[in-house]
Amino acid sequence: MTLLSSPRATRAFATIVLLFAAWALPAAAQEPIALAPPDKPPVMVEATTLDVRNADASPTTYPYVTSRSPVTYDQAVKAWAAQRFKLTGGSVNTLRITMRQGSIVEKLLPITKGIKGWFKKDQNAEYTATLDLEIAIVDPNGKVLTTADGKSYATETIREDATSSDRTNAWLNLLKKTFETLDGDLVSRMRTTMTGYVQ
Repeated sequence: MTLLSSPRATRAFATIVLLFAAWALPAAAQEPIALAPPDKPPVMVEATTLDVRNADASPTTYPYVTSRSPVTYDQAVKAWAAQRFKLTGGSVNTLRITMRQGSIVEKLLPITKGIKGWFKKDQNAEYTATLDLEIAIVDPNGKVLTTADGKSYATETIREDATSSDRTNAWLNLLKKTFETLDGDLVSRMRTTMTGYVQ
């Protein structure tokens, strides 16, 4: 008789799978992060298709900690693109958004040792986030008709007594800061270089 031969065993196994799936569900799927400016309407683009690509070649090993964030830059760019742009269907072109870099790097900072260190809590880690995007209008034959790009940075430090929750919040804050910084400049460039395609 196999492990799942009885109905009770089958139900028990299914319950375990569902519980594990719920536990493993990314935080981004449970609580979508809002990255588009809430006070600005979506940018209207004369296109019928949205193509979001990840061309980031940043290392995945330490000190790069991007993959540890509950919302990665790959996920964030897709969410931002869906929130920020609205396709009018006024042409057969594609709005292509390419993430050239989306990374968070950790740098450990020196902390006070000995007796002096007992009475103070230093900032012991600094995180630097980089976001680099290119936006292009591409025709059905793959020809790039026009482009606009933008790059932003943000830094944040945490104390040596920071919890894992503090660290997670720092990474999410960095995501938001880089999108906030990049958004206005990039959309402004789009309106300049993509005249005729952006409303």
